[in-house]
Amino acid sequence: MGGINAFLRDEVQTVASTNSKYAEDPSTYRASFGLEEDFYQGLDEFNGRPDGGNIEAQMLKEFCDTRSFVTRNYGGVETDLLTEWQFVVAPQVGKVYPGEIGLPRADGTLHPGRQRKSMKQLMMHPLTVRAGLLRVEVLAVRLYTVKTWFFFI
Repeated sequence: MGGINAFLRDEVQTVASTNSKYAEDPSTYRASFGLEEDFYQGLDEFNGRPDGGNIEAQMLKEFCDTRSFVTRNYGGVETDLLTEWQFVVAPQVGKVYPGEIGLPRADGTLHPGRQRKSMKQLMMHPLTVRAGLLRVEVLAVRLYTVKTWFFFI
């Protein structure tokens, strides 16, 4: 009987370690967090309820933008939302996506490149299975925690 509470207890990371994922130097950027009462109100209070039954199609609408932007992670990679959608949802075989090959650092080494993972791989990941996540939830986690995260803040 562990359920979601055991899952959360086992998987919780500190804010500092989570924050460090998004910056080469964690002191250069700090995420902001709402109040506990904001959490309990839920996203509907801020964003409204989703319109319709196909959340994945709604997410795609957010990612049809082809205006380029430069990320603050992976060494500063130029990309766009539609490219990021394709990278996460259905990456093309043989295509190299922004950030897959690390950019040079000042010391001559390369930033680590990000790794391509298919939705099938992500759905079969032990944490995904253990948490009982739906495809749309895995998409949301992947889309809103990769380089596109910086576009929305």
